[in-house]
Amino acid sequence: MSAVNIPEIVRIIKIHNCVPVPVDIDIDSLATSVDRIEAAITPKTKLVLIASIFGTKNSLADIAKLTKKHNLILFEDCAEGYCGNGYSGDPNADITAFSFGPIKTSTAFQGAISFIRNEELFKDMETLHSLYPAQKSRVFLKKVLKYSFGKLLINSRFINAAARKISLKFKIDYKKYVVSMMRAFTPGQDLTIYRSQPSKAMLSFLYQRVQTFNEAAFEKQMANIRLGTEILESSGLQIPGGNGPERNY
Repeated sequence: MSAVNIPEIVRIIKIHNCVPVPVDIDIDSLATSVDRIEAAITPKTKLVLIASIFGTKNSLADIAKLTKKHNLILFEDCAEGYCGNGYSGDPNADITAFSFGPIKTSTAFQGAISFIRNEELFKDMETLHSLYPAQKSRVFLKKVLKYSFGKLLINSRFINAAARKISLKFKIDYKKYVVSMMRAFTPGQDLTIYRSQPSKAMLSFLYQRVQTFNEAAFEKQMANIRLGTEILESSGLQIPGGNGPERNY
């Protein structure tokens, strides 16, 4: 797996009695080289997990040739890579997953969309998914209220400034508090929190977010980020992924 990912992914892998093997990435492109992956493969290897860190897009064509050679599943983690409905991930991956969690580009406060190109794998996943209980709408509503408050703390200048002053007065670590509030995965929980079918309310909201995604506004934001990146690089700073073919963070 790509050596950079959230701790929860490592924990989930271990819970399934598997051993995560980190493979280093290139700082300039945030890509994982084929040679490094091949060196990490053993007879016990089952799956190769490539994370598109910060929404970077790097071709998986060569890695896919390697996984086919060794009969391995190629999973593309595009949690941070949603950029509109015209992009469904690298076509060479067996699975591509996009997250719509609380801090993602187009948040639905929960959920994901996966593109599964391996028919046998899809059937297995569909069977497992059908056995899960449906999430209750009130559970999703609680998440919406919680993360909406967090969004106000982050995105409203007035509320942000006021909250920071209050935090200083009462000696509260503001950053730690907000990060904890917006975290989609609470460390240490068992896997039952993931093993449920989405509620109708969540599916409806996710559908609305996908259908109304403003690609023009998104591209405007990306143009501003690219400009900011150029300014930082001209000052001599190294930007992770700065030489990648495309970035969507």
